[in-house]
This record gives sequence, structure tokens and C-alpha cells, in this order.
Amino acid sequence: MNNRRKNLHWQGGFVLSVIGVLGLVSLSAGATSVIPMNKVDVAKRAGCIVQAVALDKTVRWSHGDGGIILTETLLEVEDCLKGKYEGGDILTVRTLGGRLDGIVSAVPGMPHFKVGEAYVLFLNANPPSEIDEKSFTSPVSICTGLTQGQYQIFTDEKTGQQFVARDLAGTEFPLGIFPKAQESRPTLEQFKQEIVTILENLEEEAATNEE
Repeated sequence: MNNRRKNLHWQGGFVLSVIGVLGLVSLSAGATSVIPMNKVDVAKRAGCIVQAVALDKTVRWSHGDGGIILTETLLEVEDCLKGKYEGGDILTVRTLGGRLDGIVSAVPGMPHFKVGEAYVLFLNANPPSEIDEKSFTSPVSICTGLTQGQYQIFTDEKTGQQFVARDLAGTEFPLGIFPKAQESRPTLEQFKQEIVTILENLEEEAATNEE
């Protein structure tokens, strides 16, 4: 098997692994079909939930000088709602696609980050590996349910009040199913309190099921 075929073989395996972890149904040229999840679903599935600000982005090939293009965003944690992160901790979120060596790779529905912007992120506990195709344990995180797990924090220029919203452009849901209340833009504090309440309810439910 030549290097080109090796790269393609590895690329296919990597993409399939990512599809499984992210809860994707399919990838197409114009959109990415994902399993629809409401806030309860995303919070339950996420390994950690953090408020963080994007510090830097790196674009690289997945396997040396071949494979697929990956973008890795470095973020500083400001608050942690679920998981073991603390304020000031640094984490990396990986997404498929980016611009590298004159090539543009775009995956519709994939989260995008802007350096300097803040987000509330629902991240998977078990992301795919960095390079080793035989190992799928890595400290790098991915957003749960793609853009369903990424809420950008905006600030009202007049009032200074912060609110959150997510952009699901390019994301399709099977049978026309759409996450409820997707259009709403709660304040940051309202949103975080809602997530805390959801997590408390999930803990109570889990404790009841163990009895």
C-alpha cells in the first residue's frame, strides 16, 4: 500500500471514529446531518461543560503531511459547570476542516471559533486520538453534537448584558426534527443557571435509579 492509500485509509478510519463520537448521522457536501439533542441531552452526554475564551488557533494535517485538515483551538477556562476544570485551565478543542497549504477544507455544521471570543461549550469526555490511528485516547476535546454543543457569548453594546446563542447553519436534522428553543437568546447567567438545574436533576435521577 503506497503512502497515498495509507493516508486515505487512515483518513476514512479517523472520520468514521469522529462521526461515532460526535453523534453524526452523515456528512454531505452541503450540510452535516446530526442526531438532534436538546439541552438535557447535550448536558447529559457531555463529559464537561465550561465557559471559556478562545486564545489561539492552529491548523494542521491529521497525519504528518497528509490525511485531513484539522483546526485546534486553545481556550482558557473561565468557569466550569461540569467536569474537573478550574478557572485559568487551558484546554484544546479540535474541529474538522480549515485552511492549510493553499487548501480549504470546510465541513458544514462544524463549530468555528474566533480568537478573543467567549463560549459556553459542551465537550465530549472521550475525544478521538491526535495522530495514532491505533489509539483513541487523547486530551483534546470535541464539541458534543457539533454546533449543538457550542454557545457563543455576546455582549449588548448598550446595556453591557451578556447573552448566549448558537449557530446551527449547515447542520441538518433527520426528518425535519429541530432542537426546541434554538432561536432563544437567554442571558449568560440565565443559561448557566438552567444548565446547573439540568445537571442537578440528572444527578437526582441517576441516584434514584441506583436505589
